[in-house]
Amino acid sequence: MTPTQAIADLDRELAAFGEDVTLRPPGGAPFTVRGQVVGYRPEEIIPGSIVQAGDRRVTISPTGVPAGLTINPQFKAVIGGVERQVRAAPAVRLAGQVVRYNLVVAG
Repeated sequence: MTPTQAIADLDRELAAFGEDVTLRPPGGAPFTVRGQVVGYRPEEIIPGSIVQAGDRRVTISPTGVPAGLTINPQFKAVIGGVERQVRAAPAVRLAGQVVRYNLVVAG
């Protein structure tokens, strides 16, 4: 699978089953992307880790992220009208290209 195919597959999935998530970079213009928002299972919450009870995993595609912008823990995410803090924003890469972000978003 190529990075382009992986992104296209994710975009189709998010279009069908995702929801709108607005990301607010510090000092920048907010933008809205489609994301899959799920809670963490109890066994995924490890004491002392960045993931805490009530946090959510938000999977987004790089498609809607403005060029040159790197998502990071200084961002806010608006989900269902509620602003939340992004705790972590690891990028998943395939052949060196970002094909998705798996954000950890507070409660």
